[in-house]
Amino acid sequence: MVLQLNNHLTFSPSSGILGEEGEKGGFMSNTNIKILPNGPYLVEGEITLTDAAGQPVAIAKTPFALCRCGHSKAKPFCDGAHKGCGFEAA
Repeated sequence: MVLQLNNHLTFSPSSGILGEEGEKGGFMSNTNIKILPNGPYLVEGEITLTDAAGQPVAIAKTPFALCRCGHSKAKPFCDGAHKGCGFEAA
């Protein structure tokens, strides 16, 4: 399972990195992605996050939240901006 966050970022477990083109990767064995109501994706477990160029993005802590509203100043990570911008999930 791969979650595409936008046109530039995809992610998979640490057993396989996925870049923009979606190269082969592993399966998500100990990874959970929870979609929070009108909020971010909450990611728990072992995972590698890559940018559009396929370079790993440093993850400071786990679990971590990924922005869905597009207003975070810490993209791709959530900074809570969804609370003030009126974001409503589709």
